[in-house]
Amino acid sequence: MLLLLILPVFLYTASAHAFKFEEVVDKAKALAEGKYEPPPEVPGFLRDLDYQEYQAIRFNPEASLWREGRSRFQVMMVPPGNFYTHAVKLNEIDADGVHPIQFDRTAYSFPTSDLAKRIPADLGHAGFKLTYPLGAGTEQNQFLVFAGASYFRGVGARNRFGISARGIAVDTGLPSGEEFPSFVEFWLERPGAGSDRMRVYGLLNGPRFTIQTVC
Repeated sequence: MLLLLILPVFLYTASAHAFKFEEVVDKAKALAEGKYEPPPEVPGFLRDLDYQEYQAIRFNPEASLWREGRSRFQVMMVPPGNFYTHAVKLNEIDADGVHPIQFDRTAYSFPTSDLAKRIPADLGHAGFKLTYPLGAGTEQNQFLVFAGASYFRGVGARNRFGISARGIAVDTGLPSGEEFPSFVEFWLERPGAGSDRMRVYGLLNGPRFTIQTVC
């Protein structure tokens, strides 16, 4: 596989821990040198949810990461299901080190009790949404979303969400078929209290490309 480096630095903060971008690069190199293994899919009953059924699964904003602190940034999780067919590893970087962000069923509401009972305790997340008070008040506004495949979208203050984007798309429109390397892991660096900047590291992997990014 080919190894690519992408550095769209549009959010920045001082490091909360001695975690370096080179650690993501090393992971990408190891993936690029080995045989491609697609990420494990979530259970079929989740993949088979139609759009409306999936949209009825709601993350509770009260369970947002960093809500208990004084950070102006908060993190809402995205559940797997429908076209989000696999989980993504999410990690938090803070002053104590790097910690996996665990899946918690109680952070979600489900449209039926039957569906809620079938959700595995270790299901994982399909991605995340960053929120920040873009207005003059304290209301948290979604401004950056990473979810599924290489999908992401962002919005600035006083703007509206428009067309989404992809980290990379390979052979789009060609008869041979398109390829969209998937985000497989993220590291979210916890910003300091009152900070208006933060940093996110991402790792994408696909049959022909392995990509690391920091933003």
